[in-house]
Amino acid sequence: LDKELIKYKPRVQESKKGAPWAKEICEALQSALVDETSAQDIDRVVELISHSLSDSTINNYKSKVKRFFKFCEEIGAVPLPATEATALRYMRQLHDTKTIKAESYQVYMSAVNTMHLDLGYAAPLAGHWVDRMKKGSQYLQNSQSEGTKRYWIPADAVARVLDLGLLTSAEKEPNVQLLRACVFLALQFAWFCRSDTSTKAANKHVDTTEGITLTAVSQKGRKHLRWKPVYRIPEGAVKGLQELLREWQRWKRNWKLGDPEESLWTVKGEVKRKFNSADATAWTRLALAAVGQRPPEDFHFDGHGSRAGAATAASAVGVSLQRIC
Repeated sequence: LDKELIKYKPRVQESKKGAPWAKEICEALQSALVDETSAQDIDRVVELISHSLSDSTINNYKSKVKRFFKFCEEIGAVPLPATEATALRYMRQLHDTKTIKAESYQVYMSAVNTMHLDLGYAAPLAGHWVDRMKKGSQYLQNSQSEGTKRYWIPADAVARVLDLGLLTSAEKEPNVQLLRACVFLALQFAWFCRSDTSTKAANKHVDTTEGITLTAVSQKGRKHLRWKPVYRIPEGAVKGLQELLREWQRWKRNWKLGDPEESLWTVKGEVKRKFNSADATAWTRLALAAVGQRPPEDFHFDGHGSRAGAATAASAVGVSLQRIC
């Protein structure tokens, strides 16, 4: 297990990451290319391949591959190369955990398949029967589920939240929890961003000098980039949003929490900490409940529903799919 999962450091020292099985990739490439390729060219090939996966994907795949190796060890099966029978038994084990949704199986499958393909073997978690098992698991989970489904956030509800935020910010002693919730939902909806991006924003990442300038400090699949994407919302493009953000920044200064490095979302009397998607869900639900917006029966609102709502609203007013995506 340790041999298969070792994190390889290529001979090209600038490359500091790679798939957990990158050592084996390098050995295979060197063996295949050594007769007609210089050592420098081999290093360059290995370097590029080692950067084909993002840091988050590498870490994710590493844990999923460890899980697969542990499963094979428990049932006495060979993990590499894995047989179709082992793959089908693994799919059954994923289903039997009852904690992994069928919609999330793909990352477990991709990790194992990528490892096999990189090392010259056929992908075991692919093909007709694996696909049928995945669909069967999804059907059974849906038929037995007692939970609720995520519902997209309506644009008119966010407009009411923005107005409520402006009213709250004008109070002498505003409800800081409600004000934060309103600012968060209004900004995230207009930004079209994931909750992981918006919750990690610091004060310095939002500039309201001319329109609204937003710097995405954390984006899925882009954490390895040295530069951070910057987005601009022209002045007046979202009525009231710039004013609301300026009021929020004013309150942050009043609370002595205006330092550029301080989280955008820390409020008076709160222990400083990192915020996450669970906080985004709590703020979203608080803001929507305050304006009387409730999801349909068997559905729920959470911190991930704003992008679907924003995309739906944009499409409804004639924005092209190219611009939305």
